[in-house]
Amino acid sequence: MNVYKKDCKLYLFNSHFEKLNFAYGITPEIKSIVKNQLEKNINFLKNSYIEIDGANEVTLFDCSMAANIQPQKYHAELYNRINTMRKIAKNKGFDTPIFITLTPPSYLKPLKQVKLKSKNTYKLVDNPKFNGDKDYIQKSRDYLTNVWRKFLYQQIFKDMKKEFNERMIFLRTYEPFLDGSCHAHIVLFIPNKYKERFVKLAKGYFKTKTDIKTEFKGNIGGVVAYLLKYVLKTFINGKNGDLSDIAYWYIYNKIRRFSTSRTLLPMHFYRKIKGRDFLQDLEEMTNLYNNGYISCDLIADPFKMASGEKMLSTDFVIDAIIVSINGFYETIHYVAYKRNQSVKLVLPDKEIGINGLQAKLQKPTTKTKDLRQYNKSVNRNLAMSKKELQHFYRYDSPKDKNYYTMSDFEIVQEYLYLTNFYNDEFNNPVKLAILENEMLDRDLNNFTGETTYHYIGDSDELHNKFIDKEKMFLDF
Repeated sequence: MNVYKKDCKLYLFNSHFEKLNFAYGITPEIKSIVKNQLEKNINFLKNSYIEIDGANEVTLFDCSMAANIQPQKYHAELYNRINTMRKIAKNKGFDTPIFITLTPPSYLKPLKQVKLKSKNTYKLVDNPKFNGDKDYIQKSRDYLTNVWRKFLYQQIFKDMKKEFNERMIFLRTYEPFLDGSCHAHIVLFIPNKYKERFVKLAKGYFKTKTDIKTEFKGNIGGVVAYLLKYVLKTFINGKNGDLSDIAYWYIYNKIRRFSTSRTLLPMHFYRKIKGRDFLQDLEEMTNLYNNGYISCDLIADPFKMASGEKMLSTDFVIDAIIVSINGFYETIHYVAYKRNQSVKLVLPDKEIGINGLQAKLQKPTTKTKDLRQYNKSVNRNLAMSKKELQHFYRYDSPKDKNYYTMSDFEIVQEYLYLTNFYNDEFNNPVKLAILENEMLDRDLNNFTGETTYHYIGDSDELHNKFIDKEKMFLDF
């Protein structure tokens, strides 16, 4: 019987299923898989670099903002985002924080707790109400996502929008129970006049166990520390560099740690301009963005533009970002970001291995080139006609630029762009599937995690697949 200590309490696992006798469903084998994959990813990033005009400039590891790759960078950005949202909420009149914990239904929880006579000791046994779903972790997350999304359509939020021109400001993190199923911690900010109405509505709306906290030490400021307590404990252990048990759960199950309402300047904008000292204030940049003082020069999908079809944000690539700031006598326009066409991504040679040496990919053999050409042809035919393909991708010169003629660096940039949660409308499963197929052709699947080609013919199936892998999300 496995024993696990958490928050000064002892938990005894007594399940008939081996995996459920380990905290969060993370077995030693799973830990080994995660460690090896994380080490492989870190080595790959450290041995891949961005080359500008033929000069070795910086590794992808140094550029990474990923939570599991560069946790210290992520922590700093995360605190900045949370604190900025708190300030913006207060300025908009959303001065009352409320903390909600949502839990999944019993049929998605494989274990239940039984309190023993010994002090602070509990036994975890099989839950007879559990439906036996092997994907219960993802299903519990999806349940919480859906119930929260539906809750946001209640009349109270429409009334807030009408009066304050803002529906809701919230931050959300998922956390596992000891059996691995999800629960959600959500901090939301609302106007004080709606507090009693909201609490009454929430208590009556959610069918599963729900905790609601409305008082915090330090009031609205204390809520930042309250939420960070839940988020920061899920990362690498700062004392010895090892992964915490919860961190294994996030990585293995591909659970997004933290998400927010679309209150701030999109992060893919902010990360491009924050290199200038006077553009680092996220609150100021958000206000400029909302008031139309941050604009972009975009390269558009010429096929969609010519056809008159509605353009989505995913149909553009950022060429430049211009920030306009009032000077003493006139408005000053700064080019805060400019796309560099001379940038090249250099990856480690797989035949040599990742060994600390930085080398360009060897020229593929004729057989390899023929196979890649065949796979590209199959992907093209599955997606669209040849004529459509020539005009599909979002570049000024479609003959020179599409997924199949982009450089490796452009391909990776495009992938990061398409899977960025902070884009307004980033859910385009067919386009993402075509891109991942091309990345598999080029041995760039370290970024995608895919080892087989996607079938492009069923967009709904693709969308569900990408949602399961958290490359796309259900809209709120």
